[in-house]
Amino acid sequence: MADANDLTAALAAAAGGLGGLWAAWRWAASWTPEPAALSPSPSADDLEEDLAQAMAQLADLQAQQHRLQGADHARQTDAIRRRAAALLQSLDTLPAPSPARRPRRLPRGQGGPLAALAARPQLRGALWGGGSVGVLLFLSQQLGRYMN
Repeated sequence: MADANDLTAALAAAAGGLGGLWAAWRWAASWTPEPAALSPSPSADDLEEDLAQAMAQLADLQAQQHRLQGADHARQTDAIRRRAAALLQSLDTLPAPSPARRPRRLPRGQGGPLAALAARPQLRGALWGGGSVGVLLFLSQQLGRYMN
């Protein structure tokens, strides 16, 4: 009788291992990096921050004008102004932000049976923890019976 259980367990482990390898192979074959993930387009906040930084650099450059020679000052000022103009053009080409939508809330008592758990994450966590411990106790009990 123990030999049949050992064979069943070995077959189940082999099938699970092969299924896991197949799933990993399929996932790896279908995964391709997104071009947007490699070079994300800047958001309006990023562009505005860069523009503010360019304007601060321009103000600092004007304050330090007496330390630079005329040609160096003019070259650096032109470079910062070109960068600021490019940032302004990028800001102009961004699509207008969509109006923020709040999720529709159901009246109290119409959320369904799981609404109480969604409103109380501590209770949900306690139930998950209790369920996990219960499953582990059940499995250890079954293992103890199998070993005897």
